[in-house]
Amino acid sequence: MGGGSWDVGSYTSRVSAARASGKSTFDYDDNVRKGKVSGVNPLLNPTVKAGAASPFAGKIMREVCVTDEHPDPTAILVLLDVTGSNIEQARVVHTALPRLQKYLSDGGFCNDPQINVSAVGDAYSDKYPLQFGQYESDNRLDDQIAALVLEGNGGGQQRETYELGAYMAARHVHQEPYELYGKKGFVFLIGDEMPYREIPNDFGGRYYGGRHTLESLTGDTTSEPIGTKAVFDELKEKNHVFFLFQAQGAYSASQIVPEWNELLGAENVVILESPGQVVEVIAGLVARFASSLDASATESAMLSAGGDTRAVKSALKAIAKYTPPSNTGGSGVVAVADDDLDIGSAGADRL
Repeated sequence: MGGGSWDVGSYTSRVSAARASGKSTFDYDDNVRKGKVSGVNPLLNPTVKAGAASPFAGKIMREVCVTDEHPDPTAILVLLDVTGSNIEQARVVHTALPRLQKYLSDGGFCNDPQINVSAVGDAYSDKYPLQFGQYESDNRLDDQIAALVLEGNGGGQQRETYELGAYMAARHVHQEPYELYGKKGFVFLIGDEMPYREIPNDFGGRYYGGRHTLESLTGDTTSEPIGTKAVFDELKEKNHVFFLFQAQGAYSASQIVPEWNELLGAENVVILESPGQVVEVIAGLVARFASSLDASATESAMLSAGGDTRAVKSALKAIAKYTPPSNTGGSGVVAVADDDLDIGSAGADRL
């Protein structure tokens, strides 16, 4: 995946056509609610296997590929918590896609962005706890976002299964830029709760209509629970990983942020005071880590690309603690975990 380039005209035409026909941006979600369709949309089914043309044919794998068209791809994964009040972020991200794409390309924030917008919920209680798409460079990304099911449930215990999204990204994404020349990608988790502390083989039968297992959601099995910290440590080997905490959500920062600080480091946790900041925050962090742009250069580029002055300044204030890494350039840094990953005798082999 990842061929072509994103075009604002195509995006605008699709949005206008949907509006004219009386459809919302998230038509698939509407049809799920009306009982017309069921199940995760095929575009976001995490168990879809790679096709015959892929070197991973028959395996569950998403790919970020180096090609003649995109010789220096930047992997960007946005994982949305679509439980409860968080579903508004999905609408914000879709509406703001033209801004994000313009920041990344016109602002020179990164080369060849390949973006994947996926979703997490709660595997212990939700019907659609994991929706995981492909990395796209063109307007197929629009279709992928529109295919999200905005379930809006959740478990109600200050935790959702964010760790499942991290697991998919760590175990089922092949990042060729990293494998070839050590270029790290980006993972942005957006939500207002904490992850669970481990991934079991069976999530039990609390959600209506059945029960989820690690195998039903990812195709893998494990003989014993996998620690969430180990999964995030693995994810951080190949990615800059950030949690964007929604301050307008159901819980306070003091309740949620400390645990994320322990998982990712306080420098990788950003507090979003408004949903409208999310695209500017993502773009600003990419500018810092992929191109080593400072705040002044980032602000100028965003404003030149048509960004709203208030939104840009607010977002840059939220990430003011970040300074451009001196040794990453456009290729990132290969990170090494301090300790061996504690995944015990898990049967889910690294792919």
